[in-house]
Amino acid sequence: MSYTPGTKLSHTDSLRRATVLTGDNVMVTAGLGYGQMMKLADWLILADGARIQEEFIPVPAAQPPAIGSKFRWTLDANTYRVAIMTAKGVLQVKSVTDGGGEVHPTTCRECRPCKELAMTPPAPWARRPLKKTMFAEEAAWRASLPTGGSVEITPPAKPVAEQKVAVVAQAPNDVEKLKAAIKTYKIRTTAYAEPSPQEQLKTAMQQMEKIRAELAALTLDHDLHRWDMRHKLTRQLKHARSWYWSMKSACNGPNSDVKPLRMSHRGEGRISLHTRDEILILTVHEDKIAATPSPRHGPAQLFNNFAEISGDSDFNLLVIYRGRRITL
Repeated sequence: MSYTPGTKLSHTDSLRRATVLTGDNVMVTAGLGYGQMMKLADWLILADGARIQEEFIPVPAAQPPAIGSKFRWTLDANTYRVAIMTAKGVLQVKSVTDGGGEVHPTTCRECRPCKELAMTPPAPWARRPLKKTMFAEEAAWRASLPTGGSVEITPPAKPVAEQKVAVVAQAPNDVEKLKAAIKTYKIRTTAYAEPSPQEQLKTAMQQMEKIRAELAALTLDHDLHRWDMRHKLTRQLKHARSWYWSMKSACNGPNSDVKPLRMSHRGEGRISLHTRDEILILTVHEDKIAATPSPRHGPAQLFNNFAEISGDSDFNLLVIYRGRRITL
């Protein structure tokens, strides 16, 4: 049996008393062992089976509202007060009574808003700044409120950085988590499939046929007055021919029909997966995770989840966002 420190216990018609201390200790305040500190278990043994009474149970102190909490006292739609919990106390930022807000008096020249208002002639519609009042604690602010009404406390929202991490963490799987991170942090890393060697071989052949047809269509007038046109087309034909033989060689391999996947990157933000051996840049392509060690136009591979990339070893998923490194 355990008791909250500060609880006052008694037994045998309250002739024997003790106060519970921390560390499962008690201080005997009446009866056998008066003035001594002993273990609670030992004091219960000395009670010899007598019924233990809890004479006093301390009420735990209420935790003060977190910094950034909003207080709103409302009597009716036209009478209310608004305050914010700060590190220095409770700052009342708005006080409205019967529809009229409490403002600084016309004689005020101490606060910055009133000084600025006094330096320039105000427009006819200009209003004096709302009066703000600082209270040392919540109790002092509550004591200043008129009779009646009710107080509503709204806890502060989580910092934006924590909210963004929470959005990513709620995703059901790794691909959706990566999609959420890309959208949340506005990452501009994309993956794209290049034409396969067979497709490029076909395109090179079509390019050579087109250039040869243009060369065959040249006339004497072209050679006399546009003499550089034949040279330009011949140079293009040479490049197309080099491309053709390069793709012809690539088509001899086993994966000539496979479209290579590459990745491009813009901006400073990026998402990376760190393992013991390497750092990979990530994005999503056709509902799979694309990863590459090169952040700009490097070859990429597709994976179903993060475990496939890391080989079931430990890894860290990081995002660089506005110059900060955030762990996801």
